[in-house]
Amino acid sequence: MSQRHIIEILKIVIAGTIITWLLMSGKIDLYAIRYVLTPKSILICWGALFISFFLVSVRWQTLIASQGIYVSTKDSIKLSLIGSFFSFVLPGGVSGDAVKAYYVSKNETNNQNSKQWSSWVSVIVDRYIGITTLCGIAFLVTLFDYERLKVGGILSSLQTFLGLILIVLIILGYLIFSKKRYSQMGRLFRRLDIKFGEKAVRFFDALHGYGHPGVLAKTSFLSVMGHVVVICIFAHLGEKMGEAIPIEAYYYCVPIAMMLSSVPIAPGGIGVGQAAYYFVFNVYLGHVSDIGPTLVTIYQLIIFSYSLAGAFFYLQLKKTTNLSLEQK
Repeated sequence: MSQRHIIEILKIVIAGTIITWLLMSGKIDLYAIRYVLTPKSILICWGALFISFFLVSVRWQTLIASQGIYVSTKDSIKLSLIGSFFSFVLPGGVSGDAVKAYYVSKNETNNQNSKQWSSWVSVIVDRYIGITTLCGIAFLVTLFDYERLKVGGILSSLQTFLGLILIVLIILGYLIFSKKRYSQMGRLFRRLDIKFGEKAVRFFDALHGYGHPGVLAKTSFLSVMGHVVVICIFAHLGEKMGEAIPIEAYYYCVPIAMMLSSVPIAPGGIGVGQAAYYFVFNVYLGHVSDIGPTLVTIYQLIIFSYSLAGAFFYLQLKKTTNLSLEQK
C-alpha cells in the first residue's frame, strides 16, 4: 500500500471518528434531522441550491470566458454538479473542482497549451474568490454586532484572526493580479529552481491572466450572492428546527465553518464540517449547542441528494465527451 493510500485512509478514519464522537455524545440531534427532512423542506432547499449552483457556475464560466474559453451556462452547471458529486465520492484531497478543470482541459478543441493551463488555474482562482468573499461576509457582519465583540474572549480573538486572513487574501490578490507587481513577481518565479522555474512562470502567468478588474468585480458579486443563498438555506433549516437564533449568527458562523470544512480531509467535508460548525456556533452563541453539527448534517444530506444529478451528467459526458466549448 502506497503512502498516498495510507494518508487517504487516515483522513477517512479521522472523519469517521469525529462523526462517531458527535453521534455518541448526542451533539447531532437525529430526531431534529428526521423532523426537518420533510419533502417540502427538501424541495425548498433544492430550489435554493439550484439558484446557488447557477450563480457559482456563472462565476466560473465568467472566469474562463475571460481567457477565451467559452462554456455554455448549461454545461457549466452540469460540470458544477459533477464536481459536487465527486466531492462526496472521491477521497479527501481530491476536489470536485479538479473534475471540472479536467473535462475542460481535455476537450479536443481546447488543444492550446496556454488554454490548458488557464482551465486548470481557473478552479484555483474560483476557489480564491469564494474563500475571500466568505471571509469578507463574516468579517463585515460581525462589525455590526459590536456589543457581542465588546465582551471579548474567543469571539474577539476569532474576529482578529479573521481580519488578518482577509488582509492576507487581499494582499495576495494584489500581488497576483496587479499589473504593477506583475514584472516583479515574474522575476521572483524565474529565480526558482531551474527544474520548476518554467512551470512556475507559466502558472503565475495563468493566474495573472484573471486579473481584469471587471471580471474580478463580477465574479466577486456572484460569489457573495451564491453564499447568501446557502446561508439562507441554513437559516431556513434552523427555523424548522425551532431554534431562536439571530439571523446575523448564520451570516457569521456559516461562512467561517464553510471555510474550515473546505480543508480536504474527508469527502464532502463530512466530519470536519460537523466539528467546524459545532465550534463556530458555540463560540458565537456563547453556550453549548448542537445546532451547528445538526444543521450541517442536514445540509450535507440535502446537497448530496441534489448532487446525485451530477452522476447522471457524468455518465452522459463519458458517452459524448463533448462540451459546448469555443475558442476565440
